[in-house]
Amino acid sequence: MAAATLGIDRGRTVTQEIEEGAPPSTLKIVLSLNLASGLILGVCVAIFGMGPGGMGAYLDELAGWTWSLGAIAAYTALVATYALLVELGLRRAVQAPIAGRWGPAGGVIAAAGLYGLFHVRFGVVGALYGVGVGVVTAAAYARARRVLPMMLWHLQWDLAAIGAALLLALAAPGAPREAINHAHKIEGVEAGRLQHRRGWGWIDASHYRGAQRRLCEVVTKIDENGAAAIFVEGSFKRSDGSIARIEERFCPAQAGPGATSGPGERLEVGAGVVLEMARLDERAQESAGFFSALQISAWNADDLPSVQRAMLDALVEEGFRGRCGELSGPTPAGFEVPGAEHDAAVNAARWRMEGRAEAGRLHRDLEALPEGATEADRALHARIPKGLRCEGGAEGR
Repeated sequence: MAAATLGIDRGRTVTQEIEEGAPPSTLKIVLSLNLASGLILGVCVAIFGMGPGGMGAYLDELAGWTWSLGAIAAYTALVATYALLVELGLRRAVQAPIAGRWGPAGGVIAAAGLYGLFHVRFGVVGALYGVGVGVVTAAAYARARRVLPMMLWHLQWDLAAIGAALLLALAAPGAPREAINHAHKIEGVEAGRLQHRRGWGWIDASHYRGAQRRLCEVVTKIDENGAAAIFVEGSFKRSDGSIARIEERFCPAQAGPGATSGPGERLEVGAGVVLEMARLDERAQESAGFFSALQISAWNADDLPSVQRAMLDALVEEGFRGRCGELSGPTPAGFEVPGAEHDAAVNAARWRMEGRAEAGRLHRDLEALPEGATEADRALHARIPKGLRCEGGAEGR
């Protein structure tokens, strides 16, 4: 079948439109569609919000592709291809033939209905949004009878949506960042890395075990140096694969007389150092640079509480220092946090109920324990010395 017979645009093929260049009306069409679609989007967001059950389903789909820059690029390429093919097929194979038989109104209704069907995977709100946008785009095509402006509009609209969501996630806490955190956390829950402990909350197994490993290293330095100043190092990986290092100088003597006199006292001082280093790690991630993406994972609700729980457990565990040898090295797969639920399926079911709210919650205060902490937890936490950083210590390098 000849390409000229596929539409009602006077025999013009897409190739001819591209070769001849976009006439002045193309920009006007694209800008008009941006305005109309933006108004529809704004109304949907104002009424239904950006969370679950609203327009948040779009963010959730994007968030599922944010595990690497390559994945984001692949998703962008898929969306771009989809946008171009949908406009080409919808206008030439659906709207134009139906309009030729039942008039322009019939073509608009058919195209808008299919737009809504394409968006139904985003829920009822997504379908309503799709129908609204489908009406304005189909009406624009009925007037212009040209495919190229529709393809250009759909392409730039989808790419702008991806870019805006990612920039908002990097810029500040909110729905886009919450969606990305939620997608990443559910992977951790299903893999067994994120475990729930009743009366405390969610604990990251890597943070928990890593904090106890650091406690062993710090207490060893205190054993060797007594009340003298010690240097403690930390590091985290940037999105480009490079390693950022944190170094801080601590003065155990600031905990008071006799703070390093016995094994129990040295362990408490070490816990204070580890907690402060955890706070510095989070602060360093938050300020690592706009495009590092590390700010998305800073101050998550399970970060500091995982370290706090690790310190409290170490302080009450008889013979903890004897386990320091087995704590060396990375956290092994399948590591089980003491007292936590270890069944990934059970944790996943709980996460589906409360995970979205958890992903949007921040925990910045080292002095604050989770609401479910016991009085014994709070009393033990109060014994951990604070303010052990030496004046003039280097916070990063």
